[in-house]
Amino acid sequence: MKKIYITILVLLGLAIGAYFILNAVAHRKLEQFLNEQVDKGNLKYQNFSLSLLQGNVTFNQVSFQKGRQAADAGRIRLKGFSYWRYLVYDEISVRQLLVDHPHISITKASDADTAKAIKKEQEKTSFGKEIKVKRLIIEEGSMTYTKDTSQVLHVAEYNLDIHHITVNRETLQKKVPATYKEFSLEISDLWYDLNELQEVKAGHIQVTENAVDINTIELLPKYTRHNYVRVIPYEKDLMHLKLDTLSIPQYQLQLNRDKPLFEAPEIVLRGIDFDIYRDKTVTDDHREKPLYSKMLRDLNIDLDIDSVLLKNANINYQELIKKDRDPGEVYFSKLNATIRNITNIDQDRKDFPVTEIDIESRFMGQSPLSVHWEFRINDHEDVFRISGKGFDIPQQSINSFFIPAFNIKTEGTVDEVYFNYKGNNNVANGDFQIDHEDFTVEVLKKDGKEKSGFLSWVANIFVKKGDKGEQVAEHIEEVERDKTKSFWNYFWSCIEAGLAKTIL
Repeated sequence: MKKIYITILVLLGLAIGAYFILNAVAHRKLEQFLNEQVDKGNLKYQNFSLSLLQGNVTFNQVSFQKGRQAADAGRIRLKGFSYWRYLVYDEISVRQLLVDHPHISITKASDADTAKAIKKEQEKTSFGKEIKVKRLIIEEGSMTYTKDTSQVLHVAEYNLDIHHITVNRETLQKKVPATYKEFSLEISDLWYDLNELQEVKAGHIQVTENAVDINTIELLPKYTRHNYVRVIPYEKDLMHLKLDTLSIPQYQLQLNRDKPLFEAPEIVLRGIDFDIYRDKTVTDDHREKPLYSKMLRDLNIDLDIDSVLLKNANINYQELIKKDRDPGEVYFSKLNATIRNITNIDQDRKDFPVTEIDIESRFMGQSPLSVHWEFRINDHEDVFRISGKGFDIPQQSINSFFIPAFNIKTEGTVDEVYFNYKGNNNVANGDFQIDHEDFTVEVLKKDGKEKSGFLSWVANIFVKKGDKGEQVAEHIEEVERDKTKSFWNYFWSCIEAGLAKTIL
């Protein structure tokens, strides 16, 4: 019995001794590998600790740099590293990887330099091991993205939690170089440089593999209305958008295909304040503007969205026609809209759905207005129908745009107005009906303030008088589209043609 105890003690001593020897060897090999990276100038770290028995490794004050890309972290911890799987299956397997307070700085070089770098990396890549991380946790990270010398993106803080990550030769050949089963990403205070005129801010973003929730989104102008015209080559809109929440309760995003695919049953936008300003005194943009059906049809991403809901929106559009006048203004308050069937997938199928938009709002803040609009995204003729009705439109609502735009002031109330147009990329026609009471027109002098008596008298000779309840209806034969203008300019041309024929 005594020999058995001695044998056990000897074996135990050998095991403990072997552990310390192996731990020292592993520590030395890891340190040697890290020092090689330090010598190359890629890596810096303060210190590290290793526990062979638990499979844990901790790095403190780590920074990595390769070319113009850099990352640093206060601490990186690997838990549950499997030496067995590494020795037997040549697989790097980690139960948990935790990264504390990392900051990632990405700088994009010119497109030519980027292409060369990618090709060089692909040529020398001979990845033979499979990496599996059961869980990756990044806490209180931050990030910046710079293009050439200008910062494009800044994230003040993000937290990331990803489960069941796998990286191998096959995944590295794909657009997303890893597979995973579930994740959660939380971002606070994001800033993005959208273009020469606009930047985007988001207060809080929560993304999982199934849902997206964004709070407090703002599209901000970089310039004032007076100054932005100095940096644009032709007419452009200056926009200011505030959005309380954007919610996608369920979605699928597939990136590893020829064209990315985004699918969602519903997208909800709540609490929208949208101001759009256009200076019409700037040079026209003579490029052809596609209609929405073509824009969606030709997207570089496949879409399949059942419905988009806009809730409680306020939209204000102002257009400066003459420098010495105030801009014309049109706005819609308490706007709610439902957009159904936004898809550009399987466009040749017989049951391809109609995209439908239903809008309810208050025109100029007080007059009820409803619109129904529909088109087929797969229709290369870009046929559309748009119809609607409005009620109780006072003269001040009409004049807020008519005076600065046309130098015309109206008197009288439009009790009801109906329109129903069908068109395509070239021409539109339809019906326009109006019920107005004691409607008169004043033609203003060049200053836009004083009435031109003679011209007003002449204009009112041609104005069709109306009594309440007496409707004037006309068929509008042909409204030709100016293809250098947007759909909304096209639609406004249809309304103008209807007004001209029913009032004059």
